Amino acid sequence: MFAVAYLLVFTVGGFTGMWLSHVGLNISLHDTFYVVAHFHLMLSGSTIIGCFSGFYYYFTSFFGVKYSRFFSYMHLIYYVGGQ
Repeated sequence: MFAVAYLLVFTVGGFTGMWLSHVGLNISLHDTFYVVAHFHLMLSGSTIIGCFSGFYYYFTSFFGVKYSRFFSYMHLIYYVGGQ
C-alpha cells in the first residue's frame, strides 16, 4: 500500500512540476508557497513514503516476526491523510 501511495504522491508532484516548467507561470509563481509545496511534496513526501514501503516489505525477513496489518494500514491512512 505504501508503494501505491508513493506512486500517487510522486505523480501529483510531477504534475505540479509541469506547471513550474512553463516560463510564464514560473515567473508568476516564483517565490510563492506553490514552489515550496512542490519541493516538499517531491523530496519529503516521496522519500519518506518510499522508506516506509521498504521497511514494511523487508521487516519480516530482517526480524522474523510479522507486523500488524491493521496498524500498518492505520499508519498509511494517517500519514498520507496528514500530508
